[in-house]
Amino acid sequence: MAKAKGSLLSLVTSGSIAKSKIYSSWKGKKTVKSYAKPKYVNTVDQQTQRKYLKDSMLNWKTDGYSIIDVEAWNMFARLNITKLTGMNKFLSEKIKAVKAGRSWTKLTECKILNITTTGCKVEINIAADKRGKLYIGSSNRSMLVEFSGVYSSGKYTFNIINLAQNTKYFFYIKNT
Repeated sequence: MAKAKGSLLSLVTSGSIAKSKIYSSWKGKKTVKSYAKPKYVNTVDQQTQRKYLKDSMLNWKTDGYSIIDVEAWNMFARLNITKLTGMNKFLSEKIKAVKAGRSWTKLTECKILNITTTGCKVEINIAADKRGKLYIGSSNRSMLVEFSGVYSSGKYTFNIINLAQNTKYFFYIKNT
């Protein structure tokens, strides 16, 4: 049943009418489309994708991400051209890693320490060492300067040098 506030074809109509038209909002735009019965709703590929999504969502809920970690994912998601939440970005990255056959290791509790006019130290907790890399740049679209991390006692430490004073920097960390 369609729910309308105002006239039937107003900008606030949502839902369906007699399985003929569907009124909705998609990426902030109001849309109307014809109803079509879904085809191939339970293929093997769809079941596999649903399992990726289910497992990734379970990780998001149970891996112990703090409020600060969630905010970091939200910030990472805002770097994209498309509008995503931190949870959506996490799910996307996790599913890509699983599909590529890579193992997933959570990074948590990032701290920026010993800040000077030309550098700082970054620490982040990690369950297992692989090859921690920090990528940094003065643009949220281009973080090309790479620093290798030193692993010790369940965390990476990155010593960042050669930064310019009064410059805003963006960074992300990978454990490859």
